[in-house]
Amino acid sequence: MAPRNSLDRREVALIKAFIRFTNISNQEILSYFSRPGRSINHRVISEIKNEIHFRDIEAATEEELRAFQTQWPERLPDLNVIDGQRRLRAIDRRSSRDQYWIGAGVDYGEIWSAYESGLAYINKFHATPVHALVIEFSNLQYDPLFDHEAIFKTLKGLFHDLKKENMSVEEYNASGPMFLYSVERGSSLYRFLAGFRELLMHGMMLSDEKIMKVHLDNTQKRVDFIRKNFHNVDSASAQKFVMARTTYEMDEALEKLMERGIKSVKISAGPIQLGSDSQTVKMIELKQQPPDRPGKVRK
Repeated sequence: MAPRNSLDRREVALIKAFIRFTNISNQEILSYFSRPGRSINHRVISEIKNEIHFRDIEAATEEELRAFQTQWPERLPDLNVIDGQRRLRAIDRRSSRDQYWIGAGVDYGEIWSAYESGLAYINKFHATPVHALVIEFSNLQYDPLFDHEAIFKTLKGLFHDLKKENMSVEEYNASGPMFLYSVERGSSLYRFLAGFRELLMHGMMLSDEKIMKVHLDNTQKRVDFIRKNFHNVDSASAQKFVMARTTYEMDEALEKLMERGIKSVKISAGPIQLGSDSQTVKMIELKQQPPDRPGKVRK
């Protein structure tokens, strides 16, 4: 039995296209189909994604989805287009703000449904040798007690988007997510675990402070650095990691992280075992430190 909502078949097809062709959240997808006077159950996106309902409906094509997104503000009935768009966006921002700061509006059902449906990710993680990535922030202007959620979700999102932008479909499907291992808020020290190759690509992006379409002057130097420290990475892969593509949205997110002052980016030379003492594992510093100024003595 389908859930109680007012979605028609075309809208379900578009929702499936959002799921297939974009990386936006369920809440963002739902916002395209909600409006004053029309309430849709917030769980419907997850139910469509998990094929609990509407299994017989095929996803719209990517071209149909783009056309829908282009026309979206104009299709809202009984609303001033500009004011309505601004008001809807303000509601979304307020909802995100309240979830972040005071925990209001958190969708418990969706959170736990997502967790309970993630067994495949857990199995993939345990079946794959994983390395550790350690990122240290140094800008004391910001308080790590309060910006943890923003930093954590940005790092996790960039890890995914970088894979999506630079991996083949086969490589992407074989890869797994990046999991937070620990965080020390007093020192802004974050430890993550993930598969080696995708983690190294992520670490190189953070350590180079890469900006979209800007070629690094020391590309070959960085490739040689990877080959020297990670012998199982060939030259072509090393080149790909150093020159990984980013989008405009990713670059904006990177700039937010850079404002926090990324002091160090390290990756483990070998795999990490859960529960082991990560302090005993050799860590390779990926971030190039600025040269010493004349007359300065490095301690």
